[in-house]
Amino acid sequence: MSENEYIVEFEDPNKAGNWIPVSGAIYKSKERAEERSRKEAKAMGVETRVSPRPPIWEEWNFMKLASRMGGTAPAVREMKKRGEAGAVAAWAIYKQHVKNLIRLACGAGPEGEWAREPAFRTTLIGDLEAVGEEDLIGQIDGLWRKHPKGIPRSEVLDLQDDWDESVERRVGRRIPRSPDDLTREEIEESKRVTRELHIRKEKRTPEEKVSELEEMKRELERKIEKLRKETK
Repeated sequence: MSENEYIVEFEDPNKAGNWIPVSGAIYKSKERAEERSRKEAKAMGVETRVSPRPPIWEEWNFMKLASRMGGTAPAVREMKKRGEAGAVAAWAIYKQHVKNLIRLACGAGPEGEWAREPAFRTTLIGDLEAVGEEDLIGQIDGLWRKHPKGIPRSEVLDLQDDWDESVERRVGRRIPRSPDDLTREEIEESKRVTRELHIRKEKRTPEEKVSELEEMKRELERKIEKLRKETK
């Protein structure tokens, strides 16, 4: 990362002290960034500031990561990759996001009435598809078939707990139920693992990069074929 890269952030109007990056805004000079910051402050009616752009591995706030990566689907995929590399903090954030998706997709949140419509659940399910949680998607669909007028909260909680336990079985270790339960050692180790993961990624050979792109292409083709079958 160049030390001359800057981003513009705005303060969350609902939570003082929480700064969110303006999506897509990256500047090579501080002067250009400050000019954009002034314009954004005037247009949005909130406080803005200019900050050095941190390397991707230093970003652990899920919504900030989603803003930086262009959506929640790539952000949750990033957390899963970090977890698979050995970063337990990433698994904790991953679990928190997916369990929230379960809650929303099952209509247990304030959007309960809307969640009955498959179209409303599409975006939520998209995040689960992005990380290969096909079994979970099937379970959510099954609950809606069983309870078309509304899924009981007890069954939503049971699904969250069962999925939570299944992740720990797959990973083979205890994962804190919330990022707030992480120890200082777990956080520091997770940051170290993630930093090494991305440094290795930056040093990939051209052949390794081509192989990764080919795998992405195959995954996209699998998803397209699945959509074709579902629309027949």
